[in-house]
Amino acid sequence: MIEFALAALLHDVGKVYERTGKESENLEHLFKYSHAGFTSRFFEDLQHDEGHWNAVSLDRIKTLASYHHNPSDSLQKLIMIADRCSAGERREDKDIAAQSAYGKSRRRLRSLFSEIKLPKNNKEGNTKETLWEYPLASMAVHDERVFPRPVGSEETTEEGEEAYKRLYDDFYDQMRRLRDCPSPLLVDAVMGICRSHWTLIPSSAKTVEIPDITLYDHSVVSAAIACALFAHREANESTDKKMILVSGDISGIQDFLLDLPSQTSPGTAKLLRARSFYVTMLTRIAAVMILDRLGLPACNCLKDAGGQFTLLVQNTATARTELTNLQRRFDQWMLQNFQGRLALILSEPVEIAEIDFQKDRYAQVVERLNEQTDRAKKRKFRSALQTDSGWNIDEAVMDTVPPDEQKLDEKLKRVGTDLTNAKYIVLSRKADGKSVDSECLDFFNTLTLSFHKDEQHLKNGTDVLSVLEINPDGKARYRFAAPYFMTRHVPRIDEEEAAELNANRLPEEKDEEWRADQVRPFDKIAALADGVKHLAVLKADVDRLGQIFSRGLKETASISRFAVLSRLLNDFFTAVLEHRLTEPVYENIYTEYAGGDDLLFVGPWDKILRLASEIHRSFTKYTCDNADVTLSASVVLGHAKSPISSLVRQAETLLDKAKSDGRNRIGIFGTTLLWENFDGAIEDGRFLYDYKSPQGEKISHGFLYRLLRYYQMDQRVRKDGSIRDVLWKSQLRYDMARNCKDQALRDRLDRMVPLTVTRDTMERLKVAVTYALYLGR
Repeated sequence: MIEFALAALLHDVGKVYERTGKESENLEHLFKYSHAGFTSRFFEDLQHDEGHWNAVSLDRIKTLASYHHNPSDSLQKLIMIADRCSAGERREDKDIAAQSAYGKSRRRLRSLFSEIKLPKNNKEGNTKETLWEYPLASMAVHDERVFPRPVGSEETTEEGEEAYKRLYDDFYDQMRRLRDCPSPLLVDAVMGICRSHWTLIPSSAKTVEIPDITLYDHSVVSAAIACALFAHREANESTDKKMILVSGDISGIQDFLLDLPSQTSPGTAKLLRARSFYVTMLTRIAAVMILDRLGLPACNCLKDAGGQFTLLVQNTATARTELTNLQRRFDQWMLQNFQGRLALILSEPVEIAEIDFQKDRYAQVVERLNEQTDRAKKRKFRSALQTDSGWNIDEAVMDTVPPDEQKLDEKLKRVGTDLTNAKYIVLSRKADGKSVDSECLDFFNTLTLSFHKDEQHLKNGTDVLSVLEINPDGKARYRFAAPYFMTRHVPRIDEEEAAELNANRLPEEKDEEWRADQVRPFDKIAALADGVKHLAVLKADVDRLGQIFSRGLKETASISRFAVLSRLLNDFFTAVLEHRLTEPVYENIYTEYAGGDDLLFVGPWDKILRLASEIHRSFTKYTCDNADVTLSASVVLGHAKSPISSLVRQAETLLDKAKSDGRNRIGIFGTTLLWENFDGAIEDGRFLYDYKSPQGEKISHGFLYRLLRYYQMDQRVRKDGSIRDVLWKSQLRYDMARNCKDQALRDRLDRMVPLTVTRDTMERLKVAVTYALYLGR
């Protein structure tokens, strides 16, 4: 299976090789298409360069991969079928003139975000016709290279053979380094190298096709389909629908994350971060465990983000039985360890045939899978609580031993510390009857997870299933690891600050010694805020995510396009935001979690407001300024000692309000604003705080509080029709004439509160004034 999976993964490596400008030497004669001949040449180069992989046969992989357009045996034909299914419906580009000027194979990758349209979001959907594309580059670091640009912009004009040569040479060098890679890690390692080099280049090799599917996602999906077909073939069962899709979903995440001790308890924030990571790993490890039992490689996990995963596996009796048994194991382990607070739910399998990957049929398959997932959520723990005679809840609960929550929390706090320092995560099989090391996390009594700060202590035994390198920076270290991106930034105390804190310790703090590189506690983070020394919690997620996937692409939906969109969104909340937090202005932002389609950050209140605006701008740019792909957020302020769980719940409530008020908004200071009004309110608030008249006079706090009173009067008029408050505009104008002598100030206030005001105008005024008052405290 490993050799077959590698052949399917690398069947289109020749497309990259060909784009370097190498002569084809009539390769079409043997392979039907020249890029397939270049695939063969790639493997021959590895063999001649002594870059062959000791764990597998490059000859067999080369033969399987190279003839996927001209198969001569049944296994080559499976890769050909998988290649076609992954491509889905090839779409012809009706606007050839608007494409990049390059010929065959060297066109830019088109962004899928520019193609998403939600007709019900507005009468005509997204009407912008601007085409967006990506620069050609590797993606080891998620910097500006991952943001699409409008076609023809200055940043995207300089490309060609030389750019592909640099990309291919680096790719080839890393593939050579896999010579001694253990076979269990080889597929993961190859996928990691392909991910870094193929996510910003298109799989399409024809000028007439829209190049909107990445070579990486096409290759991984092709490998998943091929391996599922291969496993079905090996089982020798007769059925038209040879594959099944199954989804996994974690239920109860929010309550699990926020069921925390008080903020004053040491390590509370660390515990929240660790619990979020723990939930993320539950789905990753469940997926790894299922695929391991079914004899499938990592590529058969099509999605793993936001507490959910999707697997494509063989449709055999053995596979279905294994899935049923694994659900029972998951249920029993979850009941024993979490008493039902968390549940890992597998959907009923959805059968899929080769034809279901074509045209608009795959969207219908996904819809059926979503229906099965929703149905399974309503029957969680069924396998553990239901017997032939009916439901037996009492006995099942009595059989579970109440978990030692304090012990688990203490271990998770260590995880919270390890997360910020570790470079590698290792997933291993747990030997039967063997106890779990105190430094490891046990999952389902089957697999263990451990952290490592460097590659010196990594082991390559047969029990190791996966080695993940956290946020690789492009510098090759342990070459057999797969990349794993996560937002884990935390502010730290430097050596000078530690010395100052130790010198100024209060008597009651005499037993506390501050250390350099120690994570800065919340009260020290709050102390860094301008104005009032408050923390703020930022929560955000993508609007209409379900509609984006189910209806955003309409008839263009395919399995590879679903894979591209899912990975792109997860990449933004993990890798892109982690890179953004390395900027000095955000160095004191504390990451609780980010991934899938949402995030939760804590930091000095003024920096959090700035970060919220920056995230929105970045997300808008990342999604091609598409009005149908938007983000909503909320910010809640609190004292440094406020219970973090309480602030998060308040942020959740305010985020719901932002969505109910129309989405594409931010909730702040108890109200919600469109993002452009929020940016304007912060600018107005800064003006009010900074303003000085030519005589050196500043705006008084009393005047700012009266502005808030006028806002409240307007609210009573709008809500209750209050007669007493209807003259608030006249009172405001009189107040301005009496107390604002400077014309520049009066002009600015006239723009902030014009004669004709709307709800948004007054909400913006409230936010601006509140911001100025908080800065002035």
